Amino acid sequence: MKLRHNKHRSIVIIALAIIVLTVLLFGKIASAQDRQEGSIFFYNSEININNFVSIKVMYDKYFFQYGLHFQPFDDKEIYENTFRKADLPTIMISSSWHFRSLNKEFSLRPLLIATRNGKPFFIKVLSVKRPFRGIQSLAGKVVASAGSLEHTQSLLLKMLGKDKVDLLSSIKILNVPKDIDALLALDYNVAHAALTTQDSLKLIENINPRLNKKLRTLFTSDEILMPVAAIINSGVIGEPQKKIIQIMKEMKTSGDGRESLSALSIDGWIDVSIEIMEKLLK
Repeated sequence: MKLRHNKHRSIVIIALAIIVLTVLLFGKIASAQDRQEGSIFFYNSEININNFVSIKVMYDKYFFQYGLHFQPFDDKEIYENTFRKADLPTIMISSSWHFRSLNKEFSLRPLLIATRNGKPFFIKVLSVKRPFRGIQSLAGKVVASAGSLEHTQSLLLKMLGKDKVDLLSSIKILNVPKDIDALLALDYNVAHAALTTQDSLKLIENINPRLNKKLRTLFTSDEILMPVAAIINSGVIGEPQKKIIQIMKEMKTSGDGRESLSALSIDGWIDVSIEIMEKLLK
């Protein structure tokens, strides 16, 4: 009889514990939703992310204390459509070429630019596999790129030279989801050349040394601006946006912040200078 009583008591205690934990959990969620002050949307096909869930968990853990919501996207159209419907103070992070494309629709105001190794720019590389017979052998061939068709063609024209317009017009562009996919397309003979960042080449050196040994660099680009954090240009930057900007700038001052930045292959955020503004908006 005593054993049955103890068993019944244990069940009651467990049930009460579950109820208390549920109330606390939903209370915490409700509290977070009540004090949510803004959202940060992220999309950049030039950064190689394999696990978007872990990125979101990491950033939400950091931003939760400030009442901010972080949402990374792996689909360009979903990213843009979500931003169109956003009603909270929202900052969108995208590559500089994507920013220029979005700016035509949204009239954006760039607020911050990312840095890597302390610099607000990076370099792109056009790679092929050895043996390679020369630039003209690219005629009619496929170049893989994670950038837009317009951006890829613009970069290739600058690399090849304006006297190679006919050659460029014959090249087919294979658009891939991520930068690293362009190099993998080259490895699988789906493409004949790949336009990627230098960071992706370093990544291939680690994950596919066999391919790395076969790669040959044809051209390197001029300096390209890093990802940009922007808002819809309403003429005035409100207090909520100013708060988000300050939080992002201070990320590099804490261990958790630096870890989150590193997950996106950047090391900080800085103000957009007049010079950078002119390059972004030209």
